[in-house]
Amino acid sequence: MDRLSSRQVVMLGCLMTLNATLASIPSQMVEAAKQDAIFAYPLALAAVIFSWWVISRVMKRFPNRDLYAVLVERFPYLGRMIGAGYILFFFVISMRDYHQLGSFINYSLLPRTPIIILLLILAVCSAWVARPGVVIIARMTEIYQTFLVIVILMLPLLLVREFQLRNVQPIWEYGGVPVLKASWYAVAYIGELIGLAFLSKNESFPFRQGMYGLLWGVGLLQLLIFLCIGVLNPELTSRFIYPNHHLIREIRITDFLDRFDVFIVGIWIPAMMVKTCVNLYLVTNGITRLLPRASGSSLTLSIAVLASVGAITFFPDYMQLLEFNKTWPLIALFFEMILPLSFLIWLKPAKGSHAVKEEAASPRTPSPNV
Repeated sequence: MDRLSSRQVVMLGCLMTLNATLASIPSQMVEAAKQDAIFAYPLALAAVIFSWWVISRVMKRFPNRDLYAVLVERFPYLGRMIGAGYILFFFVISMRDYHQLGSFINYSLLPRTPIIILLLILAVCSAWVARPGVVIIARMTEIYQTFLVIVILMLPLLLVREFQLRNVQPIWEYGGVPVLKASWYAVAYIGELIGLAFLSKNESFPFRQGMYGLLWGVGLLQLLIFLCIGVLNPELTSRFIYPNHHLIREIRITDFLDRFDVFIVGIWIPAMMVKTCVNLYLVTNGITRLLPRASGSSLTLSIAVLASVGAITFFPDYMQLLEFNKTWPLIALFFEMILPLSFLIWLKPAKGSHAVKEEAASPRTPSPNV
C-alpha cells in the first residue's frame, strides 16, 4: 500500500490535536482557571506523551500493522469487541466535530441556514474526500494544516499592540485545583493523537513524527490561549463561545482589512473539514478490518450522513456540546490511556509465530478503503 511520509504523519498529528481543540474548550478552560489556564495544556501534554509512549511500545511489536489488524489477528473475538469499541469512540468524535464545525459556520457565516442542512453538506463533502483513502487525506492535510500553522504563528505579530501583560497576572493566583480542572477539558481532545495508531502501517511505528505533531499542536494551542487571555482578558474569554474567533477579530491591519478574521476562518474551516475526514476514515477502516467483506468506500457516505444526523440528535444545540465536554474525558481516557496500558501487558506476538517477520518482508494487500 501507499505509505504516509514523515511530514504527513507530523501534520496529521498536529491536525488531530489542534483543530477541534482550539474552537471547543478554551472558554471552559479559562472559566475554570482564569489566567492560570495557561498552565493547563502542559499538564495535559504530559499525560498524552505517556499514553503515546505506551501505544508506541505496543505497536513496535507488530510491524506493518495498524492497531485494528493487531487486535483482530491476536484475539479474534475479544479483539473484535475492543475494535468495535474504538469504532464507536471515533464515531462519537465524528458526531462532535460535525456539530462543532456546523455550529461555527452557522454562527459566523450562515446564521439563517438550518444547521441540519450544513451538517448534511459537510457529510457529503467529507465522504467524497475520505472515500479514496488515507493518502488523499494526508495530502490535503499537508496543504491546509501548513497554512493554518503559519497563520497562527503570525498572530503574535498582528496582535502585539492589543496584548496587555497585566491580563495574565498574577500568576498561580487560584492554586492548582482550577488548573487541574482546566487540563481535564484539554487532555481528552489532544489525546485523540492515538488515532495515528489506527492509520499507521509502516514497518517502524512513527513515534517521533507523532511526538512532533503533538508538540506542534499543543504549542500552538498554548500560544492561542495566552493571546486570548492577554488580549481579551480572562473574564471576556470565558464568556465567549468561540474566544479564538473573537481574538482574530481584534486584528486591524488597515481600514479596508478590518475583517481579516474572514481570511483566517477560511483557512481553519477546510482544515477542520480534513479532521472530519480523518474521523470518518478511522470508522470505515475499522469496519473493514472487523468485517473483511465490507467495502469501506461503499460505507463512507452512509456513515458520514449517519454521523451528521447523530450530531444534531445528540447535541441539539451548542450548549449541549459544552456540557458534553465536562464528562467526555471520563470516556475518552478509557480508550486513550487505560486500554493502551492493558495492551502493553497482554498484547504480544504469538510465541513461535513468524507472522511479524513475514509481514515485514511481504506487505499485505491494500484494504478496499485505501
